Amino acid sequence: MKILVDYIGHADLAYSMYALFEKRLGFEIYRPLGGPEWEGEGVHTSTLPDVAGDQVEIDGLQCIPMPTHGYTQKCVTLEQFKDMHFDALLTTSWMNEEPFNKLVKKYKPNAKLIRQIANIHEVPKVCKNILLSTCEPMKPGINWIKYLPEHLDKYNYVPSVSSNLSIKSFFNYMKNYKVEEEMWRKYEAALPEFEFKMHGGDGEHGSIPQEELEVVMRDATLIWHVKPHGGCGYTARQALACGKPLIVRKDYCRMHRTLAMNYLVDGANCIDISPSFRSFEDSVKLIREWSNPETYLERTKQVIAETMKHNNFEEEAIKIKEWLTRLI
Repeated sequence: MKILVDYIGHADLAYSMYALFEKRLGFEIYRPLGGPEWEGEGVHTSTLPDVAGDQVEIDGLQCIPMPTHGYTQKCVTLEQFKDMHFDALLTTSWMNEEPFNKLVKKYKPNAKLIRQIANIHEVPKVCKNILLSTCEPMKPGINWIKYLPEHLDKYNYVPSVSSNLSIKSFFNYMKNYKVEEEMWRKYEAALPEFEFKMHGGDGEHGSIPQEELEVVMRDATLIWHVKPHGGCGYTARQALACGKPLIVRKDYCRMHRTLAMNYLVDGANCIDISPSFRSFEDSVKLIREWSNPETYLERTKQVIAETMKHNNFEEEAIKIKEWLTRLI
């Protein structure tokens, strides 16, 4: 199968498209090469992430190496798109749902329109075929399949022990959320034996480059992911795959209907510090217990075992292939 994918979004989302369609299923995926011709069709083409390499020509196509993620994105101009056969057009963004629908009707009437939804509370506008990475209810008549996007192989379910007691946060702009920053400071004061590191955009300890993230994660004892506007996406799953217990508020996951409602299990791979669920004092005590050097390695193994129950990318790829085969 050949699929046009818009690649709107961050580098991990883009990699998950490659991992599913090319690595797992052996399909061919292409992205619109940015320019006025696509813009004239109303198509939004993404700004390339910092991790992208310089464009190179391969077999008549402009291609974009993604060295931090170990693959290459194949690009097509609008004229190349018109001349090629495509089985499906898939958009990862609400911005391209209607433009892609118009492309199907105008140029590829036999292709299917598919939307990938991963952002909270989003629902399709015109598309009826949905790759769904949330628990948001879909209306009747929507042909959807739920799945967990794949992360990089280097987050490989191998446990690791931290060199010192540390709690690290990697999500962006915590300081934009007053309640969450105050909670971070409160735990930091109550746990003076831990080094607290606030990474991510606007974090006082700076963002971590993609190529260094896995190493920095593995050197943490626990990962703080009290994220009010989402509730555990790629960063959280990557940390779990490294065996790192998460500190979370599952009430946010339930509020936003994220997949983390299912794969975060308090007492197995995370500590739920939701005030309605556990007191501050009990949470502090539990963080200390989980970080005990004598038992920490076993804890990381338990985190990995619980996480692997929910991360079967090969099995999900087979189900998605069956879904696509029926659709196309």
